[in-house]
Amino acid sequence: MGVLVAALLVIAPVLAIGWAPYFRGDRRAPIGDHAGIELYTREALSQRQRVGPYSRFAFHHPGPAFFYLAAPLYRASGERYAGIEATAASLAAAGIGLMVACAWLAGGAPAGWTTALVLALGVALRGAGAWASPWNPNVAAVAFGAFLFVLPLLATGRWPVLPWALAAASLAVQCHIGCAPVVAGLGALALAFAWRASRPGRGVLIRAGIVAGAFWALPALDAARPGRGNLGDLWAFLLEPHARNGLVDVTIAVASAFAAPARGGAAFVGVALLVGAALWARSAARRRAAPATEWLASFSLLGLLLAELATLGAVGPLYGYLLRWVGLLGLAALAAAAHMLLLELAERRPVDEIGRLRLQVATAALVVALGATGGWAAWLGEGASAEDSRRVVQLAESLAARLDERGVRRPIFVVADAQARPLVLGLFLELDKQGLLFAVKSFNVIRFPPGWQPGREDATVRVESTRGAGRAAGETLARDGAFRFVLLRDGGVTGP
Repeated sequence: MGVLVAALLVIAPVLAIGWAPYFRGDRRAPIGDHAGIELYTREALSQRQRVGPYSRFAFHHPGPAFFYLAAPLYRASGERYAGIEATAASLAAAGIGLMVACAWLAGGAPAGWTTALVLALGVALRGAGAWASPWNPNVAAVAFGAFLFVLPLLATGRWPVLPWALAAASLAVQCHIGCAPVVAGLGALALAFAWRASRPGRGVLIRAGIVAGAFWALPALDAARPGRGNLGDLWAFLLEPHARNGLVDVTIAVASAFAAPARGGAAFVGVALLVGAALWARSAARRRAAPATEWLASFSLLGLLLAELATLGAVGPLYGYLLRWVGLLGLAALAAAAHMLLLELAERRPVDEIGRLRLQVATAALVVALGATGGWAAWLGEGASAEDSRRVVQLAESLAARLDERGVRRPIFVVADAQARPLVLGLFLELDKQGLLFAVKSFNVIRFPPGWQPGREDATVRVESTRGAGRAAGETLARDGAFRFVLLRDGGVTGP
């Protein structure tokens, strides 16, 4: 019961942050990647979505599982982005609960409490809003963490957790391909040792097969369509020659993610401390015959090495969000060390029932304090999103009114400046919700709905920068920051 309370205390601020927009009737219009997430969730409502979130490298991440998981609450919310936020918060809560539950199953109440405390620290450091966020790097990080905490049970021969491991691994990889090599490496090792310990029952294999089919049927269908499909695009990208990042840059990026939020020299100090803690925890767990905790420490260390090797193959700038999932390896190392430290202290200074109760109350209070810190940080960062929403809604209303005044019934938007992508994704989504008929000339790798495909348009609206050469001659309908929307009557684009 105490462990359940600990898990709920960690989960509470995450759920509060994620569900608050849903219950207060929030109708913010997202922009950028968040608009892309809502766009693809709308496609999932029509069972058309077969790929994951788009990437800046001309492919999509492997699968659409998150969009289909978000679709029910999105529809129930009246097709508001708040429904997607509530889904992400619920998935994060489930992931945190699974991590604490796995720790409890592996090491009893001490492991459950210490894991809850470490996760509360993670919520405080990253902010509850990051854990509850629908942005795919954040969803992938929580799913990867759940996978990481399930693995020790699997490695010790507890086959019933296999479907849970598959579900968490699939969601992580489908949301962010960057974690796939580490998921594959750690998963293969856990399966090998599980096979040595025992053999899975038929029921477990059937459930695992159902989970795998549910997650991977749609990506397989997309791969089977004419052409090479998204998985083919992804594979082709991996095989193409690219300029890779150097060892020093990769090491700095991985260290910063593993010991987040530390940066620079502090990150390397943090890595040294966490690696040392994991090595000590592994030794202590072996001495105490605690195989699951030993495995958790081992997986955190091996995962760090695999993350370094996998990131050596990464292309382009190593932005922090690309390695957000690596931070869960650091939390796993800390959780293993905290569990062993508690057992060491209990052995040296035994406590009675009253002392144990006081310790649990103190731990619960610390968990609440850390969680509240993370929740407050999330609330402080909410204003920018509201401002972006007002911009997009006002721009959409202005454009729709001006097009109607000029008798334009179905324009085609041509995005001439790639830097406008975050703005126009939110704009197109809002125009669609307002009922405007329009088309979009394909740009980037984004798959637009069938209704937005070019066909019969009576005008062109060019989205271009207000600076530099190459500006079109036409009527400026609206401006937003560095971009303007120009109406072209002649030379309009028809067809893809």
